[in-house]
Amino acid sequence: MHSTEDELGMAKDLRLRAEALFHAHWTASPEDVEAMTADDRRQLVHELRVHQIELEMQNEELRLTQAKLDASQARYFDLYNRAPLGYLTIDEGGLIQEANLTAATILGADRGAMVQQPITRFILDEDQDEYYLYRKQIFETREPRSCELRMMRQDGTSFWAHLEACVVTADDGCTLSRLVLSDITERQRLEKEQEHLRLQVQRSRNMETLGRLAGGVAHDMNNVLAAILGLASANLELQPKGSTAYLAFETICKAAVRGGNTVKSLLTFAHQRPAEEQDIELNVILREEVRLLERTTLSKIHLEMDLDPALGLIRGDASALTHAFMNLCVNAVDAMAQNGTLSLRTRNLGEHWVQVIIEDTGCGMSKEIQAKALDPFFTTKEVGKGTGLGLSMVYSAVEAHRGHMAIESELDRGTRVEMSFPRCDVQVKPMQPLIEPYLGQPQPVLDVVVVDDDELIHSAMKTLLQALGHRVTVASSGEEALAQLESGANPDVVILDMNMPGLGGLGTLPQLHAMRPKMPVLISTGRVDQSTLDLIAAHPYTSLIPKPFSLDQLRKRLEPMLSKETFGALPSRSRRTSAERRRAESTFQVGAQIHSATKGYLGTERRNGFNTDRRRL
Repeated sequence: MHSTEDELGMAKDLRLRAEALFHAHWTASPEDVEAMTADDRRQLVHELRVHQIELEMQNEELRLTQAKLDASQARYFDLYNRAPLGYLTIDEGGLIQEANLTAATILGADRGAMVQQPITRFILDEDQDEYYLYRKQIFETREPRSCELRMMRQDGTSFWAHLEACVVTADDGCTLSRLVLSDITERQRLEKEQEHLRLQVQRSRNMETLGRLAGGVAHDMNNVLAAILGLASANLELQPKGSTAYLAFETICKAAVRGGNTVKSLLTFAHQRPAEEQDIELNVILREEVRLLERTTLSKIHLEMDLDPALGLIRGDASALTHAFMNLCVNAVDAMAQNGTLSLRTRNLGEHWVQVIIEDTGCGMSKEIQAKALDPFFTTKEVGKGTGLGLSMVYSAVEAHRGHMAIESELDRGTRVEMSFPRCDVQVKPMQPLIEPYLGQPQPVLDVVVVDDDELIHSAMKTLLQALGHRVTVASSGEEALAQLESGANPDVVILDMNMPGLGGLGTLPQLHAMRPKMPVLISTGRVDQSTLDLIAAHPYTSLIPKPFSLDQLRKRLEPMLSKETFGALPSRSRRTSAERRRAESTFQVGAQIHSATKGYLGTERRNGFNTDRRRL
């Protein structure tokens, strides 16, 4: 704004210049003016007044235009300063010539103090080379370019910045770069989270694919193991203890049980619910792990244990978690040199969760390896020393128990694995109790229908049930079993497989109970998944007997059906004493049937009733 004195001075100066121009261009002499008539003089004065008014109008228009320009410039500078992006003008020497308020705010500096300061003052030392290359490319190509690097505020804190620059020529001919600055720290964080989620989804899909494969293999293998374990355990009871035959069948039973545990791990890996659900004390499992490790690998490292004595219980499969914890402990020991430290900790997380922490001071993992650590078949160990399934199966075991797992690792600092599980006293729905068995003698003979599409199971179940003194009818599908009931069959119990063509167990069980509401049903399956557990929970008089199972396990599952209440309610069934049942059991031979079960899966040959294939299973 101009003062009144300045305006008067400008007006006086303007008048003097105007008079000078008048005298320079006025060609009329004083005599000519004297010779003018009165009308000429009036006309001249009129024209002068009109020109004066025109000039005043033009001057007002110019003044209004100038005011609009001033207002527009003010708005421009206001928008420039308050823009959401930082604007900087940089000369060829890298000095800041101009900055808006947003740039000053982003950099945490005073706007005036930034002028003539090198822009590199605000760039992190580690990213200086990247900026110099970026600036060189801008001035050489004179094309707009962008880059992302880390910058530093006035207070020393760093942030991720996005730079977008172009080259312009100033009015004086100097070459400048216009630079747009934005803080992308939050965007970088979100992008990392998104990438992490993408990797989790990809890992989940890989695990789902492998899970379906593992589940299918587990189902078929459990059918084979069910036949082997059932027949071997039945024959074991007939042999004198300590005899060669007893020891042989005992070894077969142990091998079948071990195979069943391996299959159970496959099912856990396949994202299935644990095959066994029981209350678990995690402290007990970890102490047992330590007891086993003390005999082997703990001699070269230091062990620290901090187990919460008030740790809550969880619900799940103890053997699956034992395998998972052992895998982590062995990995930790392998990653440490002499005098490393392995730490095992447990604690309650509020009222609903418990946590297990396994930590080591080993070599740790880089970010690249850590990103792939849970991928199936990924391993950094030498060929023959690792399958790459260890951490994948640990992760699957935790997920199967409705838990969460997190891995933190740093090169040369060690690795920390945190596993959180829901407490069973909060999450678990009570299981429906079975009827207490009546152990009085004599016991009735049950009519049992076995519904399974596998001939090996037909043969094995007939032998086992007949050894227990019961009558057996087999059906190869749910449809066949329903047809038997419609034809008048009245079984005391049905043993039902889940994975069959047609209706399968899922479609058969509701129809069985619709026809015989109080008929007991044993779900016998080699693949226990969530749909199976939900089906059992939704139907009374239904329980689970996972494959493989032994004669004794089958006997215990059938004992509730021999209760006093059930026995009294049965129609006139023939009843056998224990001596009669023993004589019945002693009549069957199982060696050939065990061989047949093995042959059915491995395709071996027979000669005189014995297996001639000497390959190691």
